Amino acid sequence: MTTRFSSESFEGPQTRTDSGKIGYDGFIPDLSPSAGYDVLTTHVLDDAARCGISTIDSDEVFIPENYEANYAYPLLVWLTSPAQPKMRLSMLMQMVSERNYFGVSVPVADSDQIETQLFETFGRLRRRFHLNTERVYLIGFGESGSQALETGLSQPGWFGGVAALSAGWPERPHLLARFRELRGKRVLLGIDDRDGVSIVSDVLYAQQLLRSAGMHVTALASGAGPERYRSLLRELDRWVMQGIEQPELVC
Repeated sequence: MTTRFSSESFEGPQTRTDSGKIGYDGFIPDLSPSAGYDVLTTHVLDDAARCGISTIDSDEVFIPENYEANYAYPLLVWLTSPAQPKMRLSMLMQMVSERNYFGVSVPVADSDQIETQLFETFGRLRRRFHLNTERVYLIGFGESGSQALETGLSQPGWFGGVAALSAGWPERPHLLARFRELRGKRVLLGIDDRDGVSIVSDVLYAQQLLRSAGMHVTALASGAGPERYRSLLRELDRWVMQGIEQPELVC
């Protein structure tokens, strides 16, 4: 089974308050923790804001270091809130990898238009850069992570995988309606120590439900402290590379 986020195979775009903490014993980690990570500091943030970022047709794009035009790069698509600062994409991408991927930030103002927005954004990028249409990964934090999960389940053929970090389960009904196409698809679910009971419960629920649908689910919990985001994003890099190196299997 292949995934292809390209104009040739697109279907037309389809028109809680947290409190407390609970343990993470219900998680089944499919990746071992990374060997180490650097603590995110103000210096790192300042450096990230000065490089790797470009604006193309109003899109905020991260161009990998030493870009090679003949290589088809994987693409990390970050769903965001329109209120988030633009320089955040460069910070996130450098914590994942400075060389392995293109990145693009997609601010979602209207959730009903997200599929059209993604379709048009990817079309603009393909006209300018060499991207691998079978290696497009949809990512989001919080509410944007819930939107990423909903969109990935609605359009499983568009993405090589979906990563939802600190995200609740989407409220949209019938999310597994395309269950035959979802089998073998990859999902990363991540939480950190600040996530409350409802988020952790939703992630545990999603882990169990998506596994039962035949999807390959990785669930990870980051440690406490200022390095928690870098830790999660290092694991995101490893998860994406694992999917690239291993063929997609259908259960």
